[in-house]
Amino acid sequence: HSICADKNDVYVSCPAMAGYGFGVWRTDEKFGQAKEVIKSLSGCCGQMDVQCCNDELYVCENSRHRVIRFDRNGKEVGQFGKRDRSGEGEGFGGCCNPMNLCFNKDGNLYVSESNGVVKHFTPAGKYLGIVGIAAVQPGCKNSCVGVTADDKRLFYIDVYKSQIIVLARDETVAAQ
Repeated sequence: HSICADKNDVYVSCPAMAGYGFGVWRTDEKFGQAKEVIKSLSGCCGQMDVQCCNDELYVCENSRHRVIRFDRNGKEVGQFGKRDRSGEGEGFGGCCNPMNLCFNKDGNLYVSESNGVVKHFTPAGKYLGIVGIAAVQPGCKNSCVGVTADDKRLFYIDVYKSQIIVLARDETVAAQ
């Protein structure tokens, strides 16, 4: 489950009201005016990350190996990603990736996978490379990622060892 907010709305992802899958609900800041704006998302591991940026919602639909962009009313405006057993490049490996995402200071995305890999994408989905790899036990699990406001340190939660791994940016790579 996930929650995020922009200047007007709060969004919550949760299990579907009936059947399987996940939905995303939009509410006001006092949790009134609730409306399900996205239905039938396919997720694994009880995980369905949703984040806001520039009046759009980004959802890691991990069972379908993609990130989807929606407007505030739940209309799809774009998507990127594909299943790739190797997990190389823009593809997502494993059974259920991508798991989580966050935005850097430039509005680009850092997208985490359950094997510790964190990839860098533009909002439109152009693959920019690997940001870092956290040494974690692979497997189906929540893989939260966050970044500092100056974009110098990326944090990856290792749920198996109950620790936070800091992935420091290599300034020589970041400057290229």
